[in-house]
Amino acid sequence: MDESRKQSQLYRPLCSRCGTLSTLARVEPAPGPDHDLRTFECPACGHIDVVKTVHRSKGTPVELAFDERGEQVDFGKRLAELAQRRADKYGRIHETLFHRIEQAKEGERVAIVVWPRLKLAPAPYEKPPDRR
Repeated sequence: MDESRKQSQLYRPLCSRCGTLSTLARVEPAPGPDHDLRTFECPACGHIDVVKTVHRSKGTPVELAFDERGEQVDFGKRLAELAQRRADKYGRIHETLFHRIEQAKEGERVAIVVWPRLKLAPAPYEKPPDRR
C-alpha cells in the first residue's frame, strides 16, 4: 500500500459539530493545480467543515470549506449569513445570556459582567519591560 493511501486511511477527523468519527468519502482533484480535495462525511449530522491546508508546490496556505454533501462552499458568505441570523434572533446580547434570561423566573436577577469598549491612547511614556 502506498504512503498517501495509508495516511488517508489513518486520518479520520472527528466531526466538529457532534464529535462522531468521520469517514473519508472521496478524494478528487481540486480546482487548482497540485491540490486534492479530501471529503470527510459525518454519518450522524450535516454541516460545513473548513479545512486549512498548504498548496503542495507553492507552500501557500489554502482555506477550503465543504457542506454536508462534500461540495465546496463560500465560507465567508455562509459565515455572514450565520451572523445575520444570530443578530436577528439575539440582537446585541450574547446567545448564552439570551438563553439564561429566557430561563430566569419572574423577578429573578441575572448576574452579568460588562466589558466596555474603550479607545485609549497609548501611554505617553515608554513602559519598563520588567514590570507592568
